[in-house]
Amino acid sequence: MEAVAEPPAPPPSPQLQGPAIPASPPLSPQLQRPPSASAPLPVPQQQEAAASAPPDPPVACILRLVNKATAAQFSRLQDRTIRLSLPVPHPEFVRRWGSLGAMRSLTREQRSKLPYLTARSGSIANLEVLRAGSDSITRCLMSLEVFEAAAGAGRLDVCRWLPQQGCPNFPWQHIMQAAAARGGHQAVWEWLEADGYPWCENTICAAARGGHVRPTNSLLGLSRMASWGGLLAAAAEGCDLAALQGLHHRAAMWLPHNSSYRDNVLASAAGSPKPDWRSKVEWLEGQGYPRTAAVCQDAVMQPGALARLEWLRQRGYPLSSLVAACAAWDGNLDALRFVLDEGVVLELVDLNTAVDTAVQQGHPALLQVLHARGYDLSSSCLPSVTRRIGHLPVVAWLVETLGAAAVLSVHTFAAAARSGSVQVVAWLLERGCLWDGSAFTAAAAAGCEEQLEWLAAHGCPMEEDGSPFAEAARYDDMPTMLCLHRLGCPLGPRGSAAAQTIGYGAKLDSPVLLWLAEWAGPAV
Repeated sequence: MEAVAEPPAPPPSPQLQGPAIPASPPLSPQLQRPPSASAPLPVPQQQEAAASAPPDPPVACILRLVNKATAAQFSRLQDRTIRLSLPVPHPEFVRRWGSLGAMRSLTREQRSKLPYLTARSGSIANLEVLRAGSDSITRCLMSLEVFEAAAGAGRLDVCRWLPQQGCPNFPWQHIMQAAAARGGHQAVWEWLEADGYPWCENTICAAARGGHVRPTNSLLGLSRMASWGGLLAAAAEGCDLAALQGLHHRAAMWLPHNSSYRDNVLASAAGSPKPDWRSKVEWLEGQGYPRTAAVCQDAVMQPGALARLEWLRQRGYPLSSLVAACAAWDGNLDALRFVLDEGVVLELVDLNTAVDTAVQQGHPALLQVLHARGYDLSSSCLPSVTRRIGHLPVVAWLVETLGAAAVLSVHTFAAAARSGSVQVVAWLLERGCLWDGSAFTAAAAAGCEEQLEWLAAHGCPMEEDGSPFAEAARYDDMPTMLCLHRLGCPLGPRGSAAAQTIGYGAKLDSPVLLWLAEWAGPAV
């Protein structure tokens, strides 16, 4: 590894913003004019009803581009947000994701989510666009996560299409069955059943967790349950009181003699999204289920957590340090304050969990709450900061509160690079944060071409041993490897990068390893 270097002073640059979908080119003629000469262009007054609807991709992709008045009407965040898990108009999808370099602003993790979200949308045409892209995106398409996403969204056409493209559905059927059952998508699970895969307990529990009572009862008649406690916990979460009572009566003779399952059942009821969650808790109490802190752990992770906790406390449920950590993990400041006000003191392991959550998910307000309560954050924050940090408000708050000397280091810079955030590394560079070659290697692991190009343009050192290539190769990230090669990153001594890649478990015939062997020489 190269010695620590002081980075050169960066040139003045405009305010950096997060990745955004670029402005679309002019609309095609069929989108520029109304469907008929007699139909006037839509005006904002006629669209007020649509403006109160949930986020709709055509609004952001097409309707906002009709004229300035319409764009002004649809100016809310939800009108300007394109949710890729909803059907996106194919021409706009192609325009954004179908061109060379369209994903250069995305990290590898973000690129891997694109097929998952598109599968949920049900658009095979848009999936075809991704399939025609780079090999790394195609490999993401052929994954369990994409198959599970399609099954969970009830996209039967996509479930049928994926195996036709070479995506294996064995041995994933039970996971896909559970996803379809939880969503209540009968057509998908019937298709899986016709494929010859038997039902399993996970499928039945998933149907109950989704609140689908009739399928749950039907599946119970086709399969034996070994874990009735697990089924009751699922029913307590997703079903109403009457269904829970029916399953509880049915399970009575099969339940284990020990009470180990009872905490999970009552906790699931307390964390249920159903409006009768209180009635379920009261009924289970009447059946002898104990009041434990585990119940509050589930409740604090749900909408309306503060009201749930207050109600449970009135009924004598205890709190714990882990309940506070769960509130922090969910980013619920009101619930966290309530738990701390009740006298709970965070144990060190739970404090570290809370702090790590705040740093990794970008919740400076959570850090402020803990700091105001007298917790020493320096020993908890700094390890989190040196792993990965990609949220500028958190970095700025830590520097202001703990001091630049405590926070800014080569490890912090590498952690920021590992997040893929150009904004954070630029902020650190402007404040004189030290860097070395580990930052460029961390950026290669993140896989954001835009960030790699930015670091190279600003003189970031590059490790000479081929580590950046090995980091990209361990994830089969060919676009990043090509970017590194284009930027002049050293391949290292002959065979070193390939040897590191083999050490990471890469297959000998993998495309990235073959590429390394061609450009840098074989490892042996």
